[in-house]
Amino acid sequence: MEVDPGALGSIVKNAAMRARIYAIVTVIGIVLQCIIAAILAGAGTALACNGAGFSVWFTVPLVALAAVCGAYLPIQVQATMLARANTN
Repeated sequence: MEVDPGALGSIVKNAAMRARIYAIVTVIGIVLQCIIAAILAGAGTALACNGAGFSVWFTVPLVALAAVCGAYLPIQVQATMLARANTN
């Protein structure tokens, strides 16, 4: 696979190393998206449960479920995009 040199091409001359760096940066971006989405989904659910007056025993599992669902969303979008790129 040939990666466009771009701005990184002036620093890293090896195309394979550039591809590896781009892949690492992409994975780091996806992980950060998942963490932020999980925090936002969990916090929003906690606020909603608190406002509704739910008990802690009911709120904690809902917050955990919301965090998992929130973290899944960026992974789903990226996986779909990669699947389309690999099948064309």
